[in-house]
Amino acid sequence: MIDPASLIALGALFLAGLVADICARKTGFPRVTLLLVFGLVAGRAGFDLIPANLKG
Repeated sequence: MIDPASLIALGALFLAGLVADICARKTGFPRVTLLLVFGLVAGRAGFDLIPANLKG
């Protein structure tokens, strides 16, 4: 069973994707660029926010 911290992390990642989409529409940056930046920030290269049981 997935623990609550993992569900919160998944929800935060989905929310970050939504924020990236909104920012891309307002600024004109390509969405994929902002999604990659958010992924790098959330992943091991950045703040390592993704729980270990979700990393595979």
